[in-house]
Amino acid sequence: MRVLAWLKRHDPDFAALRRAGRAAIVMPLLFAFGSLVIRSPDAATFAAFGSFAMLLLVDVSGPLVDRVQAQVGLAVAGAVLVCVGTLVSNPV
Repeated sequence: MRVLAWLKRHDPDFAALRRAGRAAIVMPLLFAFGSLVIRSPDAATFAAFGSFAMLLLVDVSGPLVDRVQAQVGLAVAGAVLVCVGTLVSNPV
């Protein structure tokens, strides 16, 4: 009970706990998908860091519809930028 009281005092609406919980579930799943299903260590690492960035470093507020639209827009913009970076890179 003391832990719950401490958490309620420091994070009243459990926003940080929810964000951390989502990241703790999504990051390992995407890493496992990249390494076990796709069998690409590069894709697994990219998925882990990408999900970390989208779930923990980006703070989107507002109604659920606005948050989903912002996350989808961020994912699309990130995918476009990765594709452009790949096209203009000079592989050795």
